[in-house]
Amino acid sequence: MRKAMMIMLFAMLVGSSVASLAQHSIEDFPLGTTTMVYEIASDEYTEPVTLELTVEVRQDETYRMNMSVEAEGTADQLEGFGFMFLGAGVSTGSGEDISYSALEALFNRSELLEEGEDYILPQGGSFNEIVAVEIASVWCLEGVLIDPDNPDVRTTVAFALTYPVYSSPRLMVQERVDGQWTTTFRMELTEYVFTAPEA
Repeated sequence: MRKAMMIMLFAMLVGSSVASLAQHSIEDFPLGTTTMVYEIASDEYTEPVTLELTVEVRQDETYRMNMSVEAEGTADQLEGFGFMFLGAGVSTGSGEDISYSALEALFNRSELLEEGEDYILPQGGSFNEIVAVEIASVWCLEGVLIDPDNPDVRTTVAFALTYPVYSSPRLMVQERVDGQWTTTFRMELTEYVFTAPEA
């Protein structure tokens, strides 16, 4: 169920066992405070969820991270929030798994991606339709991940080029329903603010 996907994405943001899927490590953030606001939408939730993540890098090379989540919905819809820090499998509404190995390969080699190119992934599948896009003032390369074992699901993933982000600026899952592609999950960066430390 899509609730499991949302739980896993939260776990990815806070550095769980799949922390390797974060696009940048905390050491990549500059001295000062970086605030990233994401909107998370799923067809299981009547209203989008707002997630704010702040990374503060201090002069003494220590770090402070803060995450806040705001959501509205029925009790059943919000039930999963109590478990959002637990690891869970990412799956689609039809119960098909999204390929972690493919996502991890892309995150680990994102600096080699080029606009207009198509890539065959080591574990099978491909990353195609790569274009340059701007998401919340962050320039990115974005493409579509295709898993041959799951042809009725495609995942759009964006990789930040100009500024460090802790999670992909856009992650969107679409499923083919009655021959039409329908977006069933979307996590997108909506605000990016960097504040330099006071002199």
